[in-house]
Amino acid sequence: MEWPFIVAIVAIIGGLGYAAFEEREKTRRAQLANAAEGDTDRIAALEERVRTLERIVTDRGFELEEEFRRLERSA
Repeated sequence: MEWPFIVAIVAIIGGLGYAAFEEREKTRRAQLANAAEGDTDRIAALEERVRTLERIVTDRGFELEEEFRRLERSA
């Protein structure tokens, strides 16, 4: 075989390999972006739940109910 032919084959194979690598990386980046978006939604929902729980726990009515429950148990 002649050198120019071998060089052309190596260049073609290298180009195809590089194109496949780029496509795989693009797909991986898209999957990571989708996963991050899902995580952001879950975090926002959890933060809202924590705010609600904080509001309940810091409510004076909640403290009174807890005190009544403690008194009933000790009676």
